[in-house]
Amino acid sequence: MNQLNKHIAIYCSLLFSSNLFGQQLAQLNDFQLAAPLVQFESQLFQEDLTISASVYFPDAYITYTIDASEPNADSEPWNGSLTITQNTLLKVQAFHPECQASELIEIPFFKVNAITDIQKAKLAKEPSPKYPGKGAKALFDLKKGSLNFRESAWMGFEGEEVEVHLEFQKKRSIQKVTASVLEDHASWIFAPSAMIVWISKDGKNYEKVEEQIFPLLKENLSSGLKFLSTNMDEIKTKYLKIQVKSIPAIPEWHQGSGGKGWLFIDEILID
Repeated sequence: MNQLNKHIAIYCSLLFSSNLFGQQLAQLNDFQLAAPLVQFESQLFQEDLTISASVYFPDAYITYTIDASEPNADSEPWNGSLTITQNTLLKVQAFHPECQASELIEIPFFKVNAITDIQKAKLAKEPSPKYPGKGAKALFDLKKGSLNFRESAWMGFEGEEVEVHLEFQKKRSIQKVTASVLEDHASWIFAPSAMIVWISKDGKNYEKVEEQIFPLLKENLSSGLKFLSTNMDEIKTKYLKIQVKSIPAIPEWHQGSGGKGWLFIDEILID
């Protein structure tokens, strides 16, 4: 059996089922394609980014959209790779004439500028020794973590909020703050409940300028990499405080109901 036929055989053995009593295999169109494999260097980029996508099943094909609409079988066909040069919400899906469409894959990409004017960065409270990350300044190094929360890019806080104090070299304009976080309910890791932005004239006395509350968690919400933002009217400040608040308690639908959830963060973007 050559490698392609072996791959298809393995794929089919996972995709189709029959019981031990000899029931017939279900029809092909009763089953769903596997989601496309999307590959890229990082969700954060400074100039441009090339993205590739593939699906490994005979006669299957991929379509995509970048205009926030949902792809369908007649949408723009994927042709090997896509190069983007601006913020992009990519949606891809696999189709086959005789199978159900795959799960929809939705990935945001952000064109960012390196933050080079931070004079001081300090955490009000250090992360758990289990998941220490690489210090406060690493939250602004544009090095994105993956779905593996054990990577050193991630800082983990158990039942605690993240509070970062920044001092810039001089006053700078700010209109948006985005926190890059992880959500993995099976590992008791939850997205934050809120983000609050503060400014100060002296680095001691702070004034709240924006607060963004994020929706309460629902059961079976998909896990993954999340970017959560708060927008504001343009402000200018030399001193900035950012609070990313953990959920008060693990929700009732989870096996750890009432306990402390984990908050994992790897990047903060400032525009």
